[in-house]
Amino acid sequence: MPYGALLELNPITRAKNPSFMLIVTWYNEDIKYHKEDSKMKDLIRAYDQLPFIAKLILALPGIDGIAWGIYRIVKGVEHKDTVMLVAGILWIVLGATIFWIIDMITIIMYNKVVVFA
Repeated sequence: MPYGALLELNPITRAKNPSFMLIVTWYNEDIKYHKEDSKMKDLIRAYDQLPFIAKLILALPGIDGIAWGIYRIVKGVEHKDTVMLVAGILWIVLGATIFWIIDMITIIMYNKVVVFA
């Protein structure tokens, strides 16, 4: 189904007050979006679904610090991971000069950024 919505009715069981939760799932070109997804998850998903060449361009020196640093910060906040958040802040400062090599290698090998991400 390329476009449309799927409505699901899931029971929520509580001790004395059973109720139902309505989940609206939107389908758009075979990508599933949930209404309760945050904008941070959308940004993470957008970075993860970039084509290989776009990821390589974002890993070039000078661009890497900002692009993948923001990715790490947003992912750290979304997952409540302090190490990833600190790594993202450091990546903005040092990614443009030193750490871009690490991102370039991991994107070539795994098609994604894997160090502190």
